[in-house]
Formats: sequence, C-alpha cells, structure tokens
Amino acid sequence: WQQGYADEGFAEAEAELSGVNATRSQIQRELAGLPPGPETALTKARKRLGFEVLERLYRDAVRPIAKRSFRAAFFRSWRVVTMDGSTLAVADSDANETAFGRPGASRGKSAYPQIRLVTLLENGTHVLFGAVMDAFHVGEITLASRVLVRLKRGMICLADRNFFGYQLWKQALATKAALLWRGKKHLILPRLREHDELGTVGAVALDATGRLAAATSTGGKGCERAGRMSDSGLPVGTY
Repeated sequence: WQQGYADEGFAEAEAELSGVNATRSQIQRELAGLPPGPETALTKARKRLGFEVLERLYRDAVRPIAKRSFRAAFFRSWRVVTMDGSTLAVADSDANETAFGRPGASRGKSAYPQIRLVTLLENGTHVLFGAVMDAFHVGEITLASRVLVRLKRGMICLADRNFFGYQLWKQALATKAALLWRGKKHLILPRLREHDELGTVGAVALDATGRLAAATSTGGKGCERAGRMSDSGLPVGTY
C-alpha cells in the first residue's frame, strides 16, 4: 500500500501484494475475504479520500522504529539519520504540470512533471520519517527548513554539503540533535586559536566502545613515531 495503487485495480494490487514473501500468506488470507469489485474501485476510492487524510496519517504514524538492539541503526548513543533530497516523476497531466512544473530539457520539455522532496531517513531501517514535498522549482534548502522540525535530541543527523549554511545549521542545532554535515570544498572557517605544537591531529574516529580507531596526522613526513604513517605519502594518514 506504500504506493497507494492509485492507478491500479484489485487484480493488479493483489498480484503485487501477494509477491511480498514475508507476509504473503497473511495478505492472501485477508484478500480472500474481500468481495470482488470493479477494476477502478481503488482509483475512485483514493480520489474520494483525498491526499489530506494520507498526509495526516503519514505525519502521525511514520517515525523511526529501530530498537536499541539493532546496532546498525545507532552510533554509540545516537540514532543515525540522514537528510537528503530527490525528485519524483508524476503522471503527465495538465493538472500536475500546473501544480508541480517540469524540469528543463535540452530539447523541448521533459517527459513528466516532477515534484521535489527532502526527507529524513533512519539509516538502519530506511524509514523515511520526515518527508516534505513541493513543486519542482522549490529548492532543497527551503524544504529542509520544514524537515528539521522532526529532528530530536538523541539523533545524529548526516547531510551533504548542499545543506550546510548558517541559517539551516543554526535551525538544526536548536533541535538538540547532533550534526555531522559535509562542507563545501572552498569553505573558509575562522581560526579560533593557534597552537605551537609541530604536529596536529585533523580528524579522530572512535569505535562503538569509545576507543580510538583512527586519527589523521598532518605533521608532515619524517621523524614519525613508531606505528605512525604520515599523510605526506598517503591520501589519509592514520595512527
């Protein structure tokens, strides 16, 4: 039912649902008890229902579901989530083109109207629990500002470099979630403090128990301590 089967009848819906191995027998039992209906019944019912009901159901019901025992969904004490954007093609109709628009094309216009979306995803389960959609011309940064309200304390949010900016970063910090966002290549950050040490450690990675897993050194080649590989001869040098 994730797709809603808006353009399919009972026969197509039954065929697709019956192919889900994990719940095949249960679905078949439930569908067997349904009275037969015309092929257009689901389409008409979906149109009568309207999108507002499904949107409210999504907001109220869809949320991260991973339990603490599912280690792939957590890093130390944080639930790992990712914010990202994409586009989806919708049916080629005048109404959709008016509402959502079409992307540009080198020749003529693109085949289908598209919507733009930004969402939060629980990495361990791939649950999209914070999706916001709008017309194609609406930018990802605009949509992201509406998505961030779903962040909470206890989450660590990953995001690509497109999202990094002062206003969005400030808004994300206010949610009390931990942030790990990429920055653009030519981003210039202010120097907060200088140190007199000859070598520095540029990045530290900890394992799940808090032990040091890797540290990038920028001290240059020569006079390395035992066990050290300097970054002069390697793309990334680590202890």
